[in-house]
Amino acid sequence: MEKLKIGILKEVKAGEGRVILTPEEVKKLYSIFSNIEIYVSKGAGEQAGYYDSNYSDQAHIVDNNFIWENCDLVLKVKEPLPEEIKKAKFGQRIVAFIHTPC
Repeated sequence: MEKLKIGILKEVKAGEGRVILTPEEVKKLYSIFSNIEIYVSKGAGEQAGYYDSNYSDQAHIVDNNFIWENCDLVLKVKEPLPEEIKKAKFGQRIVAFIHTPC
């Protein structure tokens, strides 16, 4: 069975420094699911105090484009910007927080 490829993106929105999953949460995913492979964008967690070396034991460190091109499930904090939507591929799932004025 092919592994589900999960990508954690570095946020590109100006002023956004959060990362959707910490290294501890990535480790937890691996402890629950055996059929996943996780990719983290270079520098994705730096502004939140998590460095590539914190993720590298559990995840492959890649660039954002690799995630858009290869991952089945894309995770990010903010809603995708128009330039990111253009990179999404058919059948890809995107999980992000959408902040709407209510």
